[in-house]
Amino acid sequence: MKIAIMAPMRSELAPVVEAFTLTRSSATDPVRYEGRIGDTEIVATTTGIGTAGAKSATEAILDATGADHVMVVGIAGGVGPTVRIGDLVFPEVVIDKASGQELRPVHLGSPTARGTIVTSDGYQLQPQIQIPEGATNVTIAADGTVSATLAGQTAVNEIGKIELARFTNPSGLQAEGNNLLTETAASGQPQVGAAGLDGRGTIAQGSLESSNVNIVEELVDMIECQRAYEINSKAIQTSDQMLQRLGNL
Repeated sequence: MKIAIMAPMRSELAPVVEAFTLTRSSATDPVRYEGRIGDTEIVATTTGIGTAGAKSATEAILDATGADHVMVVGIAGGVGPTVRIGDLVFPEVVIDKASGQELRPVHLGSPTARGTIVTSDGYQLQPQIQIPEGATNVTIAADGTVSATLAGQTAVNEIGKIELARFTNPSGLQAEGNNLLTETAASGQPQVGAAGLDGRGTIAQGSLESSNVNIVEELVDMIECQRAYEINSKAIQTSDQMLQRLGNL
């Protein structure tokens, strides 16, 4: 899938470029940025100010890239005074230059709601956990229980539970990059359940996983390999010198 993101000015496009780590692919105006998130291609460009410019720029990027969906971001007043800043808006209609077909926006589902717990890469948890607005003192227990104090209350409320998955053969998982692994026939099906049960690990809030490498042991192994290499190198050098002397007799 390919998504085109439009913004009136470069200053409004800059947060999008930074958030999605897009790279500049066009040096001329309108400037264009491209990138990829998983299987989704992203193209971002500026439209200029005004509905006429937005319409022509959207038509141009659809013709040039064949984008499946178009999103317009930027200052809400440039689109309509009743739209809140930060809302995503779509053009009412775009005409495909080649076919003359009218392309109208479709409902793609709501974006990630504010307060939804996501991974560091922005992926929602399954099942989804939503932090109510105004909640404070959010904590995550070792078993994955998410608790918080809701607005206007003093008691701590459980609002969800983070579950973990284990596999019969973890080494059979297929690495997809960015710390993502997918199920394979060799790994077996995921066995989802509460953290800390049936061999699943526990969750530590606010912690960073430490290295599983024993530095001392690795240094000793490295020194042993270095000494073995030096000994073999000396033996080969001595053998070479002896052969040279024999050849000179």
